[in-house]
Amino acid sequence: MGAKIGRNVTLDGAALGEWDLIEVGNDCNLTKCICRPFAAEGNTSMYLGRITIGSNCSVGMSSIVAPGTNMPPDTCLGFNSSSWEMQDASEEYRDQLPSEKPKPHWVLNLLFTMPLKLIGLFLSAVPWMAGLVGMVTTQGQKVNHKAPLRSSVDWFTQPNRIAYHYLALALGCLFGPFFLFGFVVLVKSVLDCIFGKLKANSRSTVDIWRANLIKTLLPEGKLHRMTSLFGQHYEATSIALRMLGAKIGERVYWPGTGPSIGDYHLIDVGNDVVFGSRSHLVTSDGLGSEKVTIQDRAMIADRVCLLPGVAVGERTTMGSGAVTKRNGSYASDGTYVGSKAGDAVCLSTGSDTKVSRSHIRNMQSEDTLTNDKKFDDEKERPDTQPSITSGSDTEGSDGKGDWAQHLSPFGRAFYLKLAPYHVLGPFAIFCYSTFFTVFTAVYWDVPSVSSIQFVGIMFRSSFPRGMNVWFDLVAIFLTMLAGIAVLSTIQSVLALVIIIGSKWLLMGRRTAGNYDWDKSPYCQRWQIFLGIERLRRHCYKGNGILNLLTGTHWMVIYFKLMGAKIGKDCALFVNGTPSLMFTEPDLITLGDRVVVDDASVVAHINTRGKFDLNRVEIGDRCVLRTGSRLLSGAQMKSDSCLLEHTLIMGGDVVEERRTMQGWPAEEFSGKRI
Repeated sequence: MGAKIGRNVTLDGAALGEWDLIEVGNDCNLTKCICRPFAAEGNTSMYLGRITIGSNCSVGMSSIVAPGTNMPPDTCLGFNSSSWEMQDASEEYRDQLPSEKPKPHWVLNLLFTMPLKLIGLFLSAVPWMAGLVGMVTTQGQKVNHKAPLRSSVDWFTQPNRIAYHYLALALGCLFGPFFLFGFVVLVKSVLDCIFGKLKANSRSTVDIWRANLIKTLLPEGKLHRMTSLFGQHYEATSIALRMLGAKIGERVYWPGTGPSIGDYHLIDVGNDVVFGSRSHLVTSDGLGSEKVTIQDRAMIADRVCLLPGVAVGERTTMGSGAVTKRNGSYASDGTYVGSKAGDAVCLSTGSDTKVSRSHIRNMQSEDTLTNDKKFDDEKERPDTQPSITSGSDTEGSDGKGDWAQHLSPFGRAFYLKLAPYHVLGPFAIFCYSTFFTVFTAVYWDVPSVSSIQFVGIMFRSSFPRGMNVWFDLVAIFLTMLAGIAVLSTIQSVLALVIIIGSKWLLMGRRTAGNYDWDKSPYCQRWQIFLGIERLRRHCYKGNGILNLLTGTHWMVIYFKLMGAKIGKDCALFVNGTPSLMFTEPDLITLGDRVVVDDASVVAHINTRGKFDLNRVEIGDRCVLRTGSRLLSGAQMKSDSCLLEHTLIMGGDVVEERRTMQGWPAEEFSGKRI
C-alpha cells in the first residue's frame, strides 16, 4: 500500500491510513494508537503531512501520532498522549505496553489454546445449528429439474425453510454467547482445580498460558455480546466478571462501551463505582502483572488508563483521560484529570479544599486547564452528606434515607426504587434488550434472504431452462447483487427514519438541566433509545450506517433531523472512522464551515452518577482534530482549533483564533502545519 516499514516492527491494533506518507523505522512498537497523516484544517480544508517514526520508538495505547510528525529514534510515548507532547516521552514507558507482556509458549498454544478455541466456536454455534435441524429434516415441495444450482435455490426458497433460517439466526443471537461463556467458565474452573487460582505476579510458563487462554477464548467483545442482553449498565456484567475471577462490588454502573480489561482475575472493584466509556484497566505489561484496585464510590471517567498496581481511593474521581503511574495510589476524595509528564493532573486531594463543579465550568480554559489558579475560596459539600442537587424527593421516605445518602443516584433509583417514576427492573430490561438484539439481526439479514427469493422468481419466470451451470452461476450472482444493493439502501433509510422517530417519541427535544437517575426518567429512556440505535450501529460488518456517510452532507442532514443546529458547509467526522458520534445533538450548535475529525462533542456530564446536560457551542470555521474532546457546557469561538489529544473541560471557553493542545488543554503557540 506504499508504507515504508522497517524490520521487527509491532503493529498491535494501531489505526493507520494514507500509507504512502508513513515511514516506520526498525524495532518500533505501535500499540492501539492512531498514526494517520490525514488531519482536518481551517475553513474545512484537508491537511496531509508525512509521518516519520525513527527506529526503536514506541507509541502507547490511546496515543496519537499527528500528521507532519518526525519522531526521533528511541522516543517512547506513553498512554493517552500525542506527538505534540514528546517532551513527556520517557524510556520507562517502553516496558509498560500491554503488547510487551510475556507470550505463552507456542507448544501450549498449539496443543491446548487452538483446540479449545475451536471447541468454543463450535459450542457457540450449537444453538444456531439446532435451529437448522428443522430446515434439513422437513419435507418440502418436490424439485422437478436436475440443474444443481436451480435445485439449491428452489430448496432454500421454500417458506418453511426460510422460517427455520430465521429461527436459527435468533437462537444463535440469544443462546450462542451463553454457550461460549459457560464453556470458558468450565475451562477456568478445571484449571483452577488443577493448578490453583491465578495470582498477581504469577510468571510461570503455565500461568502465563492460563491468563492468555481466558482472554483468547473470551475477549471483551464476546463478553459484551452476552452482558448486553441484560442491558449495558447493570448487575449482569458484575456477575459475569465475578465468575471469571474478578472481585466486583454491588451496584456498579458499567459503561456502554468498555472498559477494556487486561486480566479478569486482577481487577478489584468496590461498591457503587461508576465507569465511563472507553476506559482501560491494564493489569499486565512487560514489567509484570499487578492487581488494579478501585474502592467504593470512585468514578472512573471516559478514556481513563489505570496501569498495573494502581489503587484508586474511596470517592476518588479519575476524570476524563486520566493516566495513572504504575503502582500509583490516588487519595480518597481526590479529583484527577488527564495527564502531564506521565501522571494524572491533580485538581484536588482528599485533604485539600475541593473544587466545585460550577466553579470549574465558569472559568476560562487557560485557568482551569493549566491548573494555575488555586481554588481555596470554594468549598464543595462532601458526598457523604445529603445532596439537594442529586438526591430524590423520595429519599428517606421509607426508612432507607441514611444508607441511601451514600449511594449514587443510579443505585438509589435502580436498586432501592427511590425515584418519582417507574424504574424498569432487570427482567423488563432483559426483554427489550433481547428483542432489539434479535430484531436487529433479523432486520439486516432480510436483504440476503430476499435476494435469493428474487433469484427463484427469475429462474421460474424469466431465465431460460437448460442453460449450463456457468450461466446459472452468473445469473444468481448478478440478481443477488442487485437485490441486496436495492434492499440494503431501502433498509438503511428506513432504519434512520425509525431512529429519528424513536428519538423524538422517547425524549422529545433535550434541554439543559439536571437529570439524575433518582429524579428524572431521562436516563432510562435514553437507555431504551440506545437499544433502538443498534439498528444503525450493528450492520455492514460492524461499520454501521453513519460510518459510510462521514464527511458528507448526508451526515449533516441526519444530525439536523436529530435536533442539532449546524451552519453552512460543515464536515463531520471526516476521517471516516469516528469512535463517538454526537450523543445529544439537540444541545450542540455549530457555526459555518466547521470541521470535526474523530473528535468527541459531548453535552452530558456524569460525575459519580450525577447526570447533567449543558449546551455546547462551536463558532464559525473551528477545527476539532482527531482525539480532541469538548465537554458539556464548553464553548469554542470562531477560528479556534483543538489539536490532537486535547481536552476542553466543561464550561470552559476557547477564545477566538486560539489553538489549544493537551489533556487538559493549554494554549499552543507553535505551528500546527
